[in-house]
Formats: sequence, structure tokens, C-alpha cells
Amino acid sequence: MARLKNDGRGRLGGRVKGTPNKVTGTLKGWITDLINSNRLQMEKDLKKLEPKDRLVFLKS
Repeated sequence: MARLKNDGRGRLGGRVKGTPNKVTGTLKGWITDLINSNRLQMEKDLKKLEPKDRLVFLKS
């Protein structure tokens, strides 16, 4: 007999609750490394912007 949704026997499939998404973790790590390794250049670039443009960038 096929399982029915909400039959009281728990989840029908997929990841176990609380298991982190591997792709998301990998992407977050890559972005963190990218920012950390280019922090000084990013600060220099921000300082070159006009105050109005700097606010637009920081708002985004």
C-alpha cells in the first residue's frame, strides 16, 4: 500500500532535517575567501567612489 501524505509516519523522503546544503556551504566559503583576500583593494575602490555612489553600493 502506498504512503499517504500526513499519515503520521513522518517524512516521505529527502534530506534528514537539519542536514546542511553542501553547495550553499561551499559557496559561502568561497565568497568569504574572496572578500578576505581582496579586502584592501575593495577599500581602495570604495574610497575612489563619490559619496553618492558609495551609498548606493553599500545600500545594495
